[in-house]
Formats: sequence, C-alpha cells, structure tokens
Amino acid sequence: MNNSKSKVYSKNDWNEYFSKETITGERNNDSSKLHIKPPPKGWRKNKNLPQWLREKYALKEKAMKIDLSKVKRLSPSTANAIRMLHDQFPEELPTPKLAEFFKVSPVAIAKILKSRWTPTEKELEKLERRYQRRLLRQVTEKMLHNKFEEFIAETESKLKMEIPPFFKQELFDYYKKFGIEEKRRENQ
Repeated sequence: MNNSKSKVYSKNDWNEYFSKETITGERNNDSSKLHIKPPPKGWRKNKNLPQWLREKYALKEKAMKIDLSKVKRLSPSTANAIRMLHDQFPEELPTPKLAEFFKVSPVAIAKILKSRWTPTEKELEKLERRYQRRLLRQVTEKMLHNKFEEFIAETESKLKMEIPPFFKQELFDYYKKFGIEEKRRENQ
C-alpha cells in the first residue's frame, strides 16, 4: 500500500474556500475610513444657519477628508521613549530627527514632547489588568493553535491523507468555538 498522502479535493473546493472571508483570504476592512454622514449640500450659502451648526458642518467636511490609513499611532511606551531620548540628547535628537526616525510628523513629536501626562495609580492598575488579560488571551490562542496543529497532524497520519486547507479552516473555527478535548472524549 502506498503511504504517500493523497489529495481529496478539487479546484471547485479551492474556489469556494478562497471566496469566503477566511484567514488566508483577503478581507475588506474599511476600518481606516470614517463613516460620517455628510452635511447637506449648499449649507455654506445658507446664511440663516446658527454658528454652532456651521462649525459642526465644517468639522464634518474636514473629518471626511482625513484618511486614517496614513495616520500612524504611537503607543504610550513609544511616546515615553521619545520623551526620554529627547531629554537625554536634546542637541543630538531634535524634533525633526525624532520625526524622521519614528516616521511621524514633526508636529506629532512636538505634541508628545509637550505632553507630560502620566497615568494615576488607578489607571496604571487598570492598564496592567488589561495587559494581563490580553497576554492570557494571546497565550491561550497560541496553545489552541498548537494543539489544533497536533490534532491535524495526528488525524492526517491516521487517515494517511492530507486534509484540505479549507476544511482545516472550518475545523479550526469550530474548535476555536467549542474546543478539541470535547470531540476527542466523544470519539474514544
């Protein structure tokens, strides 16, 4: 008997797989675009509008022109690093050099240097809890992924064939939701 893994999928399976929004497929993320209802047309010509409404419409127009995909946000730790670097080497690292190094505008660097906000004890505790939850979630996901890869390798060796990627994706989504151990106990 031939021990090589055989493929049990067709081209149609692949097309169906890639048409879905999966991890390997492309996703349409419009999160970089602001979804703002535009102001009414001709609002600038209407002289009867109150000043607050004119300002609101002007801000809406301005916000609609902003492309957030090109805006780079710096983490608080990066902002602290920028402050420390500038404090230690003010002559060697002026604002333009820091802006060039961190690939942000000099205005953003100037705002960071001007800002000296530090979190309170309560805020630090909250940030630490949030960080711990995030770390736990990442470790759990990594462990689940490793366990799933072991399960797939074990299953493929038992079946002596390769499981198609689209089916692996469906299985992974299912196991992410319900877990691997429950299914193993049911099968034994």
